[in-house]
Amino acid sequence: MTMKRGKDSPPHGSSSESDVVLEHYVIVWCTKNGKDVKKQDINDAITEQVSYARKKMKSQ
Repeated sequence: MTMKRGKDSPPHGSSSESDVVLEHYVIVWCTKNGKDVKKQDINDAITEQVSYARKKMKSQ
């Protein structure tokens, strides 16, 4: 996934194959372990982690 300089988020609809595989893995794992997970919850968690990582990188 490529991002233009100065942008904080990738363009919409730019999901790579590895993103889809990872999302599927998380859903299957949660289902097997009795967790109720929604696609929006996964997206929110990923967004939060990316934001945290960017802040950490800027502060270093």
